[in-house]
Amino acid sequence: MLTYASKYRGAAFGDVEVEVEEGKKENRSRGLWAMRLDEFLDEYQLGDMYMVASVPREMAGEVELLSCMLCGGFTKNLQDAVIWFSSGDTKSVLHFDALDNINCVMDGRKEFFLVDKNDKANVFIDHPEGSFSGVDVDKVDMYKYPGLSQVPWYNVTMQPGDCFFIPYRWFHQVRSAAGRSLAINIWFVHLLQFNSSDCKAKGKLPDFEPLAQFELASDSEQLRGEIANFIDELDDAELHIEDLSKLAADLEISDQESLKVFQTLDQDKDGGVTIDEVYSCNMNNVQAQAPGLATRDTDGEKFDDNHDEL
Repeated sequence: MLTYASKYRGAAFGDVEVEVEEGKKENRSRGLWAMRLDEFLDEYQLGDMYMVASVPREMAGEVELLSCMLCGGFTKNLQDAVIWFSSGDTKSVLHFDALDNINCVMDGRKEFFLVDKNDKANVFIDHPEGSFSGVDVDKVDMYKYPGLSQVPWYNVTMQPGDCFFIPYRWFHQVRSAAGRSLAINIWFVHLLQFNSSDCKAKGKLPDFEPLAQFELASDSEQLRGEIANFIDELDDAELHIEDLSKLAADLEISDQESLKVFQTLDQDKDGGVTIDEVYSCNMNNVQAQAPGLATRDTDGEKFDDNHDEL
């Protein structure tokens, strides 16, 4: 999935600027800065830092999508591809993402702690603006976070060459072992509809395709996915006027804006919005009805400034 020899990457892409964050135990309060890749490769083994960067266009040919993503609609819903690189011993916060996610390890070992999103009652997300918990992942305060003593959980150990699917809104915390750690994350919109005819039309698929062959989808596709999944979790899988206050809170917009969103999505004007209507609607028109969608804090919902899969 990535040609990852440090010497090769330093020579070929040394002048590429990447983002680096201070603190290998994440707490969401430390600095983020830019540096050249060759400078990072000279310093990362000695410093308390790690690299987290969207794959630069110059390096997109080095990253390949797995065969399982090459049909069904996934390539039209790619949101980001991110490199995570450190000297190991990193620890993320406990958090969730509003996207699906495939994590592939190139070097080092990672441990994932996961909790099903259906067990959310036991996971106290006390930083909802960033979709993460403030729990100390090394020393859990059971008085403040009692649900964590009751919640069923999964442990996943990843070695070089392993790829792992992290489902939409599943809670997870990630650790990397000591030593060089390098991984790639592919984020994509959580789809409720799988385009099987697309797979049939494409026939036998290659094992991999370079990321450079695909374009990232706009943020409007993530919005489409969020609204579709909101509706899917309603009792009758249809959005009605009485659901709009909750939708407004979920999307971080005003009640008035949520009403305009509803009216735009309700294409047949029958007083209800179905998932099919969400998937067929022009989301640019939806965004135009709610300026708050452009300014809302989506950090926890995506990955732009939050670095979790250490």
